[in-house]
Amino acid sequence: MSFNKSDISLNIAKKTSISHFKSKQLLDKFFQVVVFESYKKKVKVNGFGTFKRENTPERVGRNPRTKEEYIIPKMNKLRLIASNIIKLKIN
Repeated sequence: MSFNKSDISLNIAKKTSISHFKSKQLLDKFFQVVVFESYKKKVKVNGFGTFKRENTPERVGRNPRTKEEYIIPKMNKLRLIASNIIKLKIN
């Protein structure tokens, strides 16, 4: 099962008795803060995890069907490192 932003905001709205529109705005603002602040430093959410920006180097990729090689450009990625509390809950 997968969740999208709308599912998450609907869940927040039900559990907190705020409107779906307000919970969607809240979720969007949370993501904006995480993305913006991650440019400067790690973003730690106690009891959940740490968001960390990482640079991936340029590398060679290969199409498995045609075996054609191409260059995958370097990219910035936002990685979530789960906290020990979350790790214990899922294991």
